[in-house]
Amino acid sequence: MLGGWIVDFSKLLKSCLLLGVLYLSGCETLYKIDRGRPPNYLPPPARPRDPQIVNPLAEEIADYKVSRRIAMYYRIDLKKHNYFSSKVAQSLKAYDEPVRQCYTSRIDANPNLRGKVTFVFAMSKQTGAIDKIAKESGDLQDPTVINCLKQQMAKIPFKPPQDMLGRIQYNFDYVDDQAPVARAKK
Repeated sequence: MLGGWIVDFSKLLKSCLLLGVLYLSGCETLYKIDRGRPPNYLPPPARPRDPQIVNPLAEEIADYKVSRRIAMYYRIDLKKHNYFSSKVAQSLKAYDEPVRQCYTSRIDANPNLRGKVTFVFAMSKQTGAIDKIAKESGDLQDPTVINCLKQQMAKIPFKPPQDMLGRIQYNFDYVDDQAPVARAKK
């Protein structure tokens, strides 16, 4: 009798496969039966979930969604090599995120972090990047941001056609937009 039951199981399993319902409860039950459970075995019913206890005296809190808009502008002056400024701008755009991260990583520590910073630099044809960079002026006074900007600028590949000097001015600003979301209970 057991051998006949296994044959019936294989036929039913094939029909389940043909219908594309291999993992429906019927086929799953047959798989469990094949592992040694009796043919009339049914799994225990699912236990009802406990109702969630709500405390009516809980204080209400407000949730806020904060959206931060970062403005980062730059002005490039390559003096007599300004014909190359569009290629420099393309490189700056391609490496925008690490440069922007220098500023955004410090906003929470210094909420008044806004302003301009101007760097003078020397690009080398041999290295294809900025060899020397120094802060020239600006009202952005955070030394961490300044050093980070110098390091990130030195990593950007520019591939100038010849050695050149230049100036770049960054303007940084941000606005936090706070909007109340739905009230939630604590």
